Amino acid sequence: MDQYNFVVCGNENVGKTTLINRMTTGCFTNNYSENNIIPLNTNKGVINMNFADRHNNVDGVIIMFSCTDISSYNSVSRWFEMYSKLTNNIVLCGNKCDVTERVVLPQNIIRHLQFDIKYFDISAKSCYNLERPFLTLLKGLLGDDTVLIDI
Repeated sequence: MDQYNFVVCGNENVGKTTLINRMTTGCFTNNYSENNIIPLNTNKGVINMNFADRHNNVDGVIIMFSCTDISSYNSVSRWFEMYSKLTNNIVLCGNKCDVTERVVLPQNIIRHLQFDIKYFDISAKSCYNLERPFLTLLKGLLGDDTVLIDI
């Protein structure tokens, strides 16, 4: 079973812990857990994605912002600058895209174009689009566009 190291970064309260908990337990909770390994069943076998705040050896990065907090979106450049030195396997995610209080509107999200990375609207609460950033990171890491996640 292959294991790779990943980082989820972003400002406080954007949903990083909730995303990891949702993927590891299937539950919507913001309680911090020490178990941050997500075993993904793929058509290439089981791949463990080990998520932490920091890794010396980073295989991929999810930069998150909250669609309800413009300052978290404005910090994306800082997070990209920090982690792009370690890997080019990076995706950008706007969490809480399903709330009515959305202030970061889709037409204003352009940072991913500046950095030439993929962007995904996601919701850790409703599970909207959650598999897409993980699948994109795996495809980039393995260099294989035929990878599929069995969810």
